[in-house]
Amino acid sequence: MTPTLRGSLLAALALALVGSLVAASDLVEGYPLSTGQALRYALAGTVLLVIARGRLPRLDRNEALGLVALAATGLVLFNVFVIEGVRETDPATVGVIVGCVPVVLAIAGPLLDKRPLSGRVIVAAVVVAAGAAGVQWAGGGITAAGLLLALGALGCEAAFSLLAVPI
Repeated sequence: MTPTLRGSLLAALALALVGSLVAASDLVEGYPLSTGQALRYALAGTVLLVIARGRLPRLDRNEALGLVALAATGLVLFNVFVIEGVRETDPATVGVIVGCVPVVLAIAGPLLDKRPLSGRVIVAAVVVAAGAAGVQWAGGGITAAGLLLALGALGCEAAFSLLAVPI
């Protein structure tokens, strides 16, 4: 098996285990949040241990803190915001808001690195976000609580991506 094929299959497995929640969120909105998430990540952790053959790298203090921040923003809080947001409003609306993460990253990434913003990158990010809106929009309404929860999910997704860069 080529490294590209193996990597692609492992990435697909990762998405199946822990990713793509927004697309399926209307199906999981009724499940118990804490129990569902615990089972989901326990299964994903078990698969990770099997793939790694029980050999996980030793982390220094900064790496461990970075990993905890990644887990808190990209896994725990993101999923809480998405699931609670879907309980407040329709999944398409939450998906459209979370689909704006490329715009946040196009602006926040350079600002955090003290680099100038790139108009081309921002325009491309807006096109991606507009495409996400076009695909996901179902004409549903949104409540103030649903908007805040979806914006929380957007913030967590952006934080997860920005925190992952140095790691």
